[in-house]
Amino acid sequence: MAAEQDAPPAYFAGTPAQFQADADVVLQLRGGEHLPAHSQLLASTSPVLCDMLKVAASQVPAGGSIMLPIHTWGSSKEAVDILKARLRTSIKQNKQKLSACISLCKVSV
Repeated sequence: MAAEQDAPPAYFAGTPAQFQADADVVLQLRGGEHLPAHSQLLASTSPVLCDMLKVAASQVPAGGSIMLPIHTWGSSKEAVDILKARLRTSIKQNKQKLSACISLCKVSV
């Protein structure tokens, strides 16, 4: 049983051990499940999550883990699906912003 608890979550499958070890926040889901995650990736998916992380981080003692309750998500699969969709949207928006900046630079040169 302990081996199951120590096993990385399925969404970490195939990622380097260091990536798993660098997870610096734990999402507390509605069903009581804890989901390790990376604050930088979470913050990039949503301004709301970014603000929630800032507040939560300010309340953590040095060296402590950020615990972020997300009680609207019931399972790790639901959370991962939502975060993947938000990350894809964020990447798409950033690509569009970058393209617009490049276009402006070309015009002004």
